[in-house]
Amino acid sequence: MRIGRGSNYVRIVKAIIKVLGKADILRYFSRFSNRIYDAWQHVVLLAIRQLEDKS
Repeated sequence: MRIGRGSNYVRIVKAIIKVLGKADILRYFSRFSNRIYDAWQHVVLLAIRQLEDKS
């Protein structure tokens, strides 16, 4: 797989973030959230795990 601007992962992440922005998904689900990862990062990580067929 190519690393850089046109990497498959980068394109997938950009597409997911674009969709999340248009869908009005909040970056944090609660004002009490820990803010280590926001909801968008969590969704992106879950999508990549699903793409790679990891548990």
